[in-house]
Amino acid sequence: MTEKRETTFDRRTALKTLGGVGVLAGVGGTATGQETGGEPSDGGQSDGGQSVRGTPILLVGEIEHWYGLAPSQIHGEENPTLSLRPGQQYTLVWMNVDGKEHELIIEDPDGNEITATESTSTPGATRQATFTAAERMSQYYCEYHPQRMRGDVSVGNS
Repeated sequence: MTEKRETTFDRRTALKTLGGVGVLAGVGGTATGQETGGEPSDGGQSDGGQSVRGTPILLVGEIEHWYGLAPSQIHGEENPTLSLRPGQQYTLVWMNVDGKEHELIIEDPDGNEITATESTSTPGATRQATFTAAERMSQYYCEYHPQRMRGDVSVGNS
């Protein structure tokens, strides 16, 4: 499910667009999100981009796939596998790059939603979700394009 490819959205450009360290450190103003039913994580919800907690994961969303930008292990990957450590807190931030409606959902093996971001169709808009990794997390996908925008979640101690 993962494939490296060249794209016009390199890490530097996306980080600059997202406000660089600002969004990832909680200073950016456009990121929003929600947590639904995941493991407790110091309150769990984003507060409109003013507080980003945990290890950052950065993706861009376009109708063909999710594209990995950070951490470096997923940079350049289409629908990258998200390798998480159980009990560790993460903030997943994604940016809409094609103007189509997208929403990122993480689910368990039975298809039950664990956490999700809000949706957006605004090019350049970002959404985020802060969550604590749980072993029952198995996949993430786009609510509107679940066949093409889908990747695995691997939760373990490696």
